[in-house]
Amino acid sequence: MDQLIADYPIDEDRIYACGMSNGGFMSLSLACHLSDRIAAVAAVTGAMGPGPEDYCNEAKPTAILLIGGVDDPTVPYDGGDISEGSTTIGFPAAFEFWRDQNQCVDTVKDSVWNDMDDSDGTTVITHSHISCDSMVNVVLYEVEGMGHTWPQGAQYLKEDRIGKVSQEFNGARTIADFLLRFELK
Repeated sequence: MDQLIADYPIDEDRIYACGMSNGGFMSLSLACHLSDRIAAVAAVTGAMGPGPEDYCNEAKPTAILLIGGVDDPTVPYDGGDISEGSTTIGFPAAFEFWRDQNQCVDTVKDSVWNDMDDSDGTTVITHSHISCDSMVNVVLYEVEGMGHTWPQGAQYLKEDRIGKVSQEFNGARTIADFLLRFELK
């Protein structure tokens, strides 16, 4: 990051991280360990390992967007075993962790979406906290029927292996719209 900042005209108040699967885990780790340099994070099909209150307790408020497939066969939405002894706390617990970490004081706002593409077998509920310390938000897209995939992305492996791709929203556009609203204060 320091090298890129030295070589290019980068606004240091508007640095973001996002990733899918392991990249989602990594992005949330960056929110924990570089919260003084990263304004917002998005994680798709990757949540957090156990015990974030121990390894992420000094993070500053960071805007967080989580996108999880309820039918993900690789990273269980509600938490559990991933592979080779690795586990995840899951998306609901990660959402609650960041709500508490960011000192959100509002009641969660849940929004059930209209089914935009009834042929894809997925539906979306968003869970949002918008009254958090330093004006950050914590948002969870709970995508029923979606597997270990990128929303409106390619079906990169067979559905019976990774699950369905949701066509309900464009993951890249949604993430960009979210991230670009935040900057370090």
